[in-house]
Amino acid sequence: MSKRRFGVFTCYCGGNISDVVNVEKVVNETSKWNNVVVSQSNRYLCSKPGVQMIRKAVKDLNLNRVVLACCTPKMHQKRFEKNLKEEGINPKLLKIVNIREQCSWVHSNNPDEATKKTLDLVRGAVKTLEYATPLESVKKDIIQSALIIGGGIAGITAALRIAEHGLQVHLVEKESTIGGHMIQYPKVFPTLDCSQCILTPRMVEISENPNIKLHTLSEIQSVKGSIGDFTIRLKKKPRGVDPDKCISCGLCNRICPVEKSNDFNEGLNNRKAVYLPFPQAVPSAYTIDFDYCTRCGKCAEVCPSEAITLNNEAREEEIRVGTIILATGFQFMDYNKFGEYLYGRNSNVITSLQMERMIDVTGPTQGHITRLSDGQDAKSVAYMLCAGSRDYNRGIKYCSRVCCLYAIKQAKILRSHDLDVWIHYIDIRTPGRRYEEFYKSAQLDGVNFVRGKIAEIIPNGHKLLVRAEDTFINKILENEVDLVVLCPPIITSTETSKLADLIKTPLDED
Repeated sequence: MSKRRFGVFTCYCGGNISDVVNVEKVVNETSKWNNVVVSQSNRYLCSKPGVQMIRKAVKDLNLNRVVLACCTPKMHQKRFEKNLKEEGINPKLLKIVNIREQCSWVHSNNPDEATKKTLDLVRGAVKTLEYATPLESVKKDIIQSALIIGGGIAGITAALRIAEHGLQVHLVEKESTIGGHMIQYPKVFPTLDCSQCILTPRMVEISENPNIKLHTLSEIQSVKGSIGDFTIRLKKKPRGVDPDKCISCGLCNRICPVEKSNDFNEGLNNRKAVYLPFPQAVPSAYTIDFDYCTRCGKCAEVCPSEAITLNNEAREEEIRVGTIILATGFQFMDYNKFGEYLYGRNSNVITSLQMERMIDVTGPTQGHITRLSDGQDAKSVAYMLCAGSRDYNRGIKYCSRVCCLYAIKQAKILRSHDLDVWIHYIDIRTPGRRYEEFYKSAQLDGVNFVRGKIAEIIPNGHKLLVRAEDTFINKILENEVDLVVLCPPIITSTETSKLADLIKTPLDED
């Protein structure tokens, strides 16, 4: 084993370090250590003269290990590694000690202790490199294909971008069609453009792109391997209808005797056990929901293209990919713990996603804003922002970022229907280009913004009495409305948490 020959170089960082840390003392002390051949300082190690000083010392003194006491490795590590590699030093025999953030900045009121800590950190780096083994980079063949989990707008966009480069893409979606949540929205903020006009052309591109293989009604069972070579096992639920044969005539749907709650319309109406979620679905084929299908056979009898197979069973498929993209979307927080909101107990209390479906002209009410308790046209709506968000006791601690904006979007649409709209908020947050102007335009449209939380929602016949505080005028307001719209916290979907375990991806509290 060759003798360790260390070079220790300390940076003044233009005063960021030297105003607190005694750099001269660090240089003097480290120069006395075993195997330290040279210890030098420079006003800016990252400057061209600083880098040249290090390279010259490595070359002239035959150094084989280098310790840099400077700022965070995230700033210049790759540059230092590149220059030292050109001088024959393996990048793994370089150690950068962050004495700016970890010493001078956090101990600016105690220079002596900051200097002592600097010496301790540098000593640790030297000892680490004494036992370090140089590593060499290796090249491996990468499978030229990608797995994208989630068929919403994020997954669709990623799939199209990758396919543009001629790579094979496997797009996996657990539902019977791609489109995700975005296809449920009639318009998007802040331009109020038609979301389906933006999304459906991309969905069609997915179905027609030869480099993209679409796996609907599919879930990830297992993930093996490592970056560049993953083996994925998919579980494919039975569709019951052959997408290649189905001509979307709808005869099966019309004759089916079984109905269930319509998930696509957020439970605001029912659908048949054999169904097409929406007209632009991709694949453009009907699906049998075998959780509810009675297998009466009536749909198969009327199908003109013989596309229906009632004994269709689940199957597994194995694919190999080089990389994985998670685009699994979101879900709303469960409202069972918030009984005071009356959600699920009063039909006139709905979520913002249910309002999206109600606003949509292709939705369950054909775009009419309806009081669900009696089917009459609604005249007034109250929004409750942060309905469980920014709540450190029972809800979610964080802000979901989009709630203020989609509530303003919906409010503007409702105002165009001449409804009275009240938005109760803690703070209106409008980060993003043109968002503040969007908020201002809603005020000019006549949307009523009330700063303060809703304290109580009281049923009053087919109406709801909303009691809330207004912190601007320091009074309690009482307002009778037809609908209350809750804006729930957006949380990680259950599937995402399972996938994170499979792929060994860490999740934080958000």
